[in-house]
Amino acid sequence: MSADGADGPKGVPLNELGIEQLSQLQKNIEQELAFFQESANTLKVLMARNDKSIFALADLKVATSNHQALIPLSESMYVRAEIADPSKQLVEIGTGYFVELDREKAKAVFERKKENIFKQMETVEKILTDKRRTRAILSEAFQAKVQSQIAAMGPNTALRSSQMRTDPLSTCELQFFKETIQQGQRLEGRGREEFREAKLVVGAECGTAVCTIGDTKVMCAVSAEICEPSSGRPQKGVINIEVDLSPMANPAHEHDRLGQKGMELTRLLELVIRDSRCVDVESLCIRNGKEVWKLRVDVRILDEDGSVLDCACLAAVTALQHFRRPNVTLEPHHTIIHSEWEKAMVPLNIYHMPICVTFGFLRDGNVMLVDPSDKETQCVSGSLVIACNKRREICALHQSTNFVLTTTMMNHCVKLAMLRAESLSELVQEIIRNDSRQRSAYCKPEGFAISIPKKLLNCGSRQPQILNPPKPLIAGPVDDTAAHSSTFTVENSLREDAVKLEEIDEDDVIATQLEAIQKNVQQVEVDTKSSAKPNNRKREVEEVDELLDGLDDLDEGDVTTLEPKETSDDDDGMDLLKAKKKKI
Repeated sequence: MSADGADGPKGVPLNELGIEQLSQLQKNIEQELAFFQESANTLKVLMARNDKSIFALADLKVATSNHQALIPLSESMYVRAEIADPSKQLVEIGTGYFVELDREKAKAVFERKKENIFKQMETVEKILTDKRRTRAILSEAFQAKVQSQIAAMGPNTALRSSQMRTDPLSTCELQFFKETIQQGQRLEGRGREEFREAKLVVGAECGTAVCTIGDTKVMCAVSAEICEPSSGRPQKGVINIEVDLSPMANPAHEHDRLGQKGMELTRLLELVIRDSRCVDVESLCIRNGKEVWKLRVDVRILDEDGSVLDCACLAAVTALQHFRRPNVTLEPHHTIIHSEWEKAMVPLNIYHMPICVTFGFLRDGNVMLVDPSDKETQCVSGSLVIACNKRREICALHQSTNFVLTTTMMNHCVKLAMLRAESLSELVQEIIRNDSRQRSAYCKPEGFAISIPKKLLNCGSRQPQILNPPKPLIAGPVDDTAAHSSTFTVENSLREDAVKLEEIDEDDVIATQLEAIQKNVQQVEVDTKSSAKPNNRKREVEEVDELLDGLDDLDEGDVTTLEPKETSDDDDGMDLLKAKKKKI
């Protein structure tokens, strides 16, 4: 064995890597974390199903022959059937194969599955712990590298960089907020258990929505594409959630970098929307194992003022309700995707709408306030997020920091969250119904235009400016008063008899200018007509001479009489003579 092999693989020190290399390493770690986190969630789901199967075996002990039960054909489809022999069950042993076993052997199979899943979960948890530790080390190295480069670039650059971070609350502000919250008052004038107003707007395109809670604003857009399913879920569609924390929402955010807060928001949205199975992913299957619909939910934070998860979840749920996917036709060797003009778009099958509600706590959970703002979030000791639907089902729970809540406080928070979920669910359904009603009447919805204030679409009460026509240059006497009526003499404004420029009536000035222009135009017309008469007479004589020269070629029996046409001032002088032939 060589010396290199004896020493083992050598790594590269992080302080020798550049910012781009550290950033790429962070992206790779984030992707690996996302993969292993999804694997851990899948294992948890499998463990729950395995436990349900064990409980089902215990329930079948009391079943008799010809006992009626709901038999699952899939995760969302059940049929009513009769059990022929309760002592024997069909057990899935993997990869879609089922074996008929008796109750004891089936229970042994499920116990072995549980043991195997538990071992895999332990392995994945260890990997996740190592990856999180590596991510923290990379983040510290990246921040140190950035700070060192900023320090090397000079104090002005460091000052500009520090200005891009939000300033924390001072000690006096923290004390003021805590005292007012404990007294049951808040800076916005609402009570501790009072929510902010929620506003929803759906776009003209299907699958777009903007949600506003207070000053927090989130936009969500849902799109779909056809992809190949995973080998473990060949008949299920895919739902991906992408979050964008733009610097426009908060200067502390960096472009194209989620950070710890962005990653936490993404994971919570996946937990609430995807893992709660609010969308029927089996209906997104086109060809089993070959083609499924992949839904992409893009969530963009436009403004941040507390309860970002609540606003983002409400916008995502509304966009999913508003989304319509294209209709498809299956051919033997290909799939035809129809446009909305060929076939009607297909809505998603949504079982329920999870609504998130955030609670903040002070003094180790003794004081509670709902829907905290951004400044209030900096004052609270911790927060609790409850996701529930209008059917009074709790979909998810998430607690930040370590504090203990009493059972009474937890039940009170759950009741408030369920009331909030019922009201917001009715709001979403009403907005979707109004949009569907407009589209069915062939009226294109206004979309996000209704959320733009009218003051931004006009110039207020200002009248349109009047453009004065230029004064023509003509020869002849011109009225000096009319010609110079638009010229103002700047006088001393302190004199008593001085007239200010703003006090002169502009309508009188414009009328005088137009009158002068009209007089000048009439004078030009008179001069033009008087100079045109001699020219017309000269042209008439020339035309008569030309006609007389052509009379020599006429026959002897024909006599031509020329009569001049009476001229007038309005005649153009083109048809002045008329030739007549007479037979002798």
